[in-house]
Amino acid sequence: MKVGKVVGVETTTENGHAHVMRVKMDAFGRYVYTICDGQKECWDGHPRELILLP
Repeated sequence: MKVGKVVGVETTTENGHAHVMRVKMDAFGRYVYTICDGQKECWDGHPRELILLP
């Protein structure tokens, strides 16, 4: 993924629910969401930086 490019993703339901997000790579190489379930902040309070799982 290129820095600044935004893609749409849907999370797994590991914690009993899923999220639909817009995700981008920031200038430091971290993956962060820009929109979560249509909102700027996620309703369940998870951090903006995401962790990729293998």
